[in-house]
Amino acid sequence: MKNKLLIISWFTLILALSGCALQFIASYDNETLKQIEMIDREVDRLYMDLSFTPMEERHYRLFAKRYQEVLLQIRSLERRQKRREKNTESLKQTQTLLGFWIQDDATHKKNNTLSDFIISRRTSQYRRLFDALIEGELAKK
Repeated sequence: MKNKLLIISWFTLILALSGCALQFIASYDNETLKQIEMIDREVDRLYMDLSFTPMEERHYRLFAKRYQEVLLQIRSLERRQKRREKNTESLKQTQTLLGFWIQDDATHKKNNTLSDFIISRRTSQYRRLFDALIEGELAKK
């Protein structure tokens, strides 16, 4: 009888512990992934359009509204990341994205144009950042 009670106790403990997993990161969110991918496309489209525009025609005023639209999308993503528990790494990456975007917008506004080199560098920079954001979200699956 004692052995039977011990076996049942161990079995119950194992079942209870297997159902209790510690979670140190936020759970996967498909809407966040979609939002990141949408912003990625818009940033890529902006820099692609800039690269197809002759340098002397890359005036900031022609692209200002698009910078603003992307800024609003990034801020929305940042707010979404802040609301998710255990999401500090994704929030930091989103804040890095926001900082880069604000800086790059200000640089284009100040210089009123962008060189091919800067466009190439920024495209590469954003590609790495968006890849990290996407891979980070997918890793939560």
